[in-house]
Amino acid sequence: MKKSQLQMHETSRVKRFLQKDFTPYLVFAIPLGFLVIFLFWPLATTLLRAFMKTGAKFSLSGMGFENFKKFLTSALYQKSLRNSFVLSFSVVFFSILIGVPMGYIVARIKVPAKNLLLSLGILPGIMP
Repeated sequence: MKKSQLQMHETSRVKRFLQKDFTPYLVFAIPLGFLVIFLFWPLATTLLRAFMKTGAKFSLSGMGFENFKKFLTSALYQKSLRNSFVLSFSVVFFSILIGVPMGYIVARIKVPAKNLLLSLGILPGIMP
């Protein structure tokens, strides 16, 4: 191939590539990017810092289980962990206690304020 033909061939390949529909890729790439930035990166840094000594810069020599030992042996941390579990289980219990009958009523019985109940049901999910 001559140089001009090669350039035309390369140009047409670039044009064909740019004419492709990238929507399917973007549908997966954008949410995946958000997951990496806002979920996986903070989780990874938190996990790494959990194994590091307090105030230490990142290095493999400064890694250890001292933070976990401190967490599991401290009465203050144990109390806060217990309170967290009590709170989470009570929230789940009362959510089920209120949500299941409300869902049954909205789905099976003609209620005059059905739209209001549905709106109140999704309100906690959309509030910051």
